[in-house]
Amino acid sequence: MAKQACSSAAQQLSSSGLNLKPYLGASYNYLKLDGVKEDNLYGLTVSDVDAHEAKYHAGLRLDAALGNGVAVGGFAEYANKAGSGKPEVQIESNLAAGAKSTYQVETSQSDYAIYGLSFNYTHKNGQWNIFADVAGISDHSDSYQGQVGVKAAF
Repeated sequence: MAKQACSSAAQQLSSSGLNLKPYLGASYNYLKLDGVKEDNLYGLTVSDVDAHEAKYHAGLRLDAALGNGVAVGGFAEYANKAGSGKPEVQIESNLAAGAKSTYQVETSQSDYAIYGLSFNYTHKNGQWNIFADVAGISDHSDSYQGQVGVKAAF
């Protein structure tokens, strides 16, 4: 189970179909990972892990309206961890009772930059939009995330 809360403030600067939006934000993430118990003599038992993390964000987004509700854009964001404790995980051998070790888990690096591209189509009545984006993390050249979805207004 992962939960995220986010708050942000942005100022939009527009000129002939181009929108430049600097923004500031804050987020809180909670991640709960269930433990594992292998059911054989040689297996391991690993405890549950709960991780909490708060971050501050500063970014810049540039969107270009192409017409007929279609817009493309790009963004760059810097994120800095405001604070979180390192959660602990316990690993125990099923082979030897009492053979247990406790480790502190590194949840993520303290700061990083994210960059990406986006696509949006908003229906002419404004009630729904289709979106897609892909983002990379500056410190991990092989790490990308993407999303595709539909948003509806009520």
